[in-house]
Amino acid sequence: MQPNNRSIGNKFESIANKFLENKGYKIIDTNFYSSRYGEIDIITEYENKIIFVEVKGRKNLKYGTGDTSITRTKKIKLIKSCQLWFLKNSFDKKIAEKDWQIDVIVITEEINQEKIKYKVKHYKNCITFNDLK
Repeated sequence: MQPNNRSIGNKFESIANKFLENKGYKIIDTNFYSSRYGEIDIITEYENKIIFVEVKGRKNLKYGTGDTSITRTKKIKLIKSCQLWFLKNSFDKKIAEKDWQIDVIVITEEINQEKIKYKVKHYKNCITFNDLK
């Protein structure tokens, strides 16, 4: 039976969570759904910043690398989702006063000699308000 897209996405998000935790990031929330703007995959805290992480996984490069699939529309929705998350958490002064950024983690599945390995690339602060212009 073929895995569905959600289970594949969960696998890539789990890999990203472990990657971030190994780098010292504290996971605050996952799969924050903001209705019409979509979902934020991972929300972390690192070096006194809130970091929102979009995870893009690819089982192969048939449709390009994951980072190329982040369109201007997706960037706008991500920024609005982040703003909504801050609004919903503004009661916590420790969170409300922090700087924030949006990172992207791209995970590519590689099969070598029947072994599956995952290549992880972390693009830091790569989606900004300048993307709205």
